[in-house]
Amino acid sequence: MIRHLFKLIWNRKRASALVIVEIFVCFLVLFAVLTLSIYTYQNYHRPIGFAYRNVFSLDITFVESTGDGGNTSRTGPATAEPTIDNPYEARQRALLQLVKSDPAVVNAAWAAPLPFSQSNETRNYTFRKRPIAYSLARCTDEYKDVMGLEITRGRWFSSEDDGGRYEAVVITEALAAHAFGAEDPVGQSMTGDRSEGETTPQTERRVVGVIKAFRQDGETETEERYALTRLDYPSARMRRMDSMALLMKPGADANVEARLVASLLEAAPDWSFKVEQMPASAEFMRRVYLAPIGIAAMVAGSLILMVALGLSGVLWQSVTTRIREIGVRRALGASAVNVRWQVIGELMVMATIAMAGGTLVVLQFPFLDLLGPVPTSVFAAGLSLTIVALYGLALVCGLHPARLATTVHPSEALRYE
Repeated sequence: MIRHLFKLIWNRKRASALVIVEIFVCFLVLFAVLTLSIYTYQNYHRPIGFAYRNVFSLDITFVESTGDGGNTSRTGPATAEPTIDNPYEARQRALLQLVKSDPAVVNAAWAAPLPFSQSNETRNYTFRKRPIAYSLARCTDEYKDVMGLEITRGRWFSSEDDGGRYEAVVITEALAAHAFGAEDPVGQSMTGDRSEGETTPQTERRVVGVIKAFRQDGETETEERYALTRLDYPSARMRRMDSMALLMKPGADANVEARLVASLLEAAPDWSFKVEQMPASAEFMRRVYLAPIGIAAMVAGSLILMVALGLSGVLWQSVTTRIREIGVRRALGASAVNVRWQVIGELMVMATIAMAGGTLVVLQFPFLDLLGPVPTSVFAAGLSLTIVALYGLALVCGLHPARLATTVHPSEALRYE
């Protein structure tokens, strides 16, 4: 039977080729949309590691925050932390206390980049003779309580780290597993491997604790390897710090924002301040992230509809032009069920050919490292759903033309003889 179906498809190879190409293109588009949708759904429901419902972000602009003047974090020998004093230390401490004194503020911390700030800082270096990469933020000791971070191992930053000749680091469980495997990372160094002949001293990056997760852009963030490093007020890095996170009491509104800005401007009239509600920034990020997915889904839906109409039309035309063939089969004793499954079987064989080609194409993605952050389990689920969906589409598109074929009477075939 299968061999007979292949012969019928070959005898009408032009029309069959058109159907196969349509299904092939539909397969690729549907696979991309389904895989991305599955990954987005799973990613959206993973824990983000912090709470932002009652958090405000405070952006501060002054000369060195824009990169003009002063020393940057790369002042001095390569990879060594500058040791110059921070001329803004007194003012930064005072501004933090001023913010905390507001009756609507529960707690506050200097930190950057803040969640949903559309900025990012990354580190890439060789660690234990293999490459390691992760995102990071710098923050003061209050940040844990402001953002509701959950320590799973070790501890958070504290005065215990004052004066230490190391950079205190808290990392996520994902980064701990990637960097240290089954080892306990607490107390270990994450300093990069020294290059051959390198003599410049490096500041030790010492892991003091591990948090459950920290996905900077919330539900839309794909990077799970994250580190939080402690800010020391006298350091050059603190000299350029330009943002705070404020934990607010429920009900804080625009009036509170205006009051905070007015107080800050009175204390530092030569700096500028901008307060935003973090939930609003999170909603904006979600819309920006989901918009392309929605557009892709609309395009895929339109393509599937066009393919469905095309398949139905091609099969309908095929039935009307094969009245003699179908009539002869009926005259020779073929039942209506046999004829129906012949028409549907032809379409299923063409769908199989098209999807076999599409599967060979998409199976190259893991080998060419084109999946990005998408895990192989999501890739497999997307591929499986695509195959099932297209077989279902082919079956639905073939039902009506197959029903029409069963209405052909044997006398219709004899009329042509």
